[in-house]
Amino acid sequence: MSDTNNNLETNAAEVPSPSDEKKSRKKKIIIISVIAAVIVIAAVIVLVVVLSNNGSDADAEQVDPEDLISIDVNNYYGGIVEPQQTLNVNKDPERSVKTVYVNVGDEVKKGDKLFEYDNGETQNKLSKAKIELNSIQNDIDETNNRIAQLTRERSTADDSQQLDYTVQIQEQQNQLEQSQLNLKIKQVEINDLQKSLDNSVVKSSIDGMVKQINNNSADSSSAFMTILMNGSFRVKCSVDEMNIHSISEGMDVTVYSRTEAGKSWKGTISKIDTNSADTGDNSNQQMGNDSQSGGESSTKYSVYITLDSSDGMLLGEHVYVEPDMSEGESEITGESETVPSGSVNESAESVN
Repeated sequence: MSDTNNNLETNAAEVPSPSDEKKSRKKKIIIISVIAAVIVIAAVIVLVVVLSNNGSDADAEQVDPEDLISIDVNNYYGGIVEPQQTLNVNKDPERSVKTVYVNVGDEVKKGDKLFEYDNGETQNKLSKAKIELNSIQNDIDETNNRIAQLTRERSTADDSQQLDYTVQIQEQQNQLEQSQLNLKIKQVEINDLQKSLDNSVVKSSIDGMVKQINNNSADSSSAFMTILMNGSFRVKCSVDEMNIHSISEGMDVTVYSRTEAGKSWKGTISKIDTNSADTGDNSNQQMGNDSQSGGESSTKYSVYITLDSSDGMLLGEHVYVEPDMSEGESEITGESETVPSGSVNESAESVN
């Protein structure tokens, strides 16, 4: 009997109480939560390390020391490649265009048809002018006959009538001179009209590419058509009034590609156009240090660069221009900046 009681007491002691079960569940939850947190933190650390390494590799590839060009920011300008010659084809404002034979972007050869005038109105003017010319010629013939008749009559008239005949003859001669002048004027008009008919088809005088066609008939200030000449290129950039005196025609420059590392061309400043100034707020066109102007808008001047060779250049390509200041001390001072040759500086806008 005592053994039986002992066994009951032992079994009762091994059965956990409700409070013990709650504590056990809490411990399990805490342990699981801690393990999950550790896993999440470890995953975040691994991710950060991987991204950091990838970013460093990308930066290292972009800023390769072998691809860097050291440029003084005060002598560094944005430019654009353009043709040596641009042909502006103007339209007669008094004539309408019948047919345009080309589109923007088309390549044309010298002698190719560009557009043709409508000749209907010109032909009518020519026909009318020829009729008027015949009328004037008839007037001249009649006046000559009248002068001859008066001259004969005067030769047989008495002395009292001589003066009257002389006055009439002078009046006819004055009329004859005016008719002869009108005849010359009308003949010039006819020649111009005939020339217009003969040249009703306008042709290109150069090999090039059609850049622009002005279809706005009300805009007579710009050329009807613009053609960019094929062949050698030049570079155009814009320099503000603070920096224009630091450069001069004949100065050597280096032109750097904005898209291809290590690619450059040599050239000289062939023209500084101070007669055509841009006074608008166009500060981003010039890559020099604008701090000297206090951030205010300043006058810009177009500078043209003739290249020793334009091999490998593309029409419309954006480039960097660095004048060679080694021959003289520049009036502009400032800190130097290292610019990746293969990257594009978004603050540099070339001249359009």
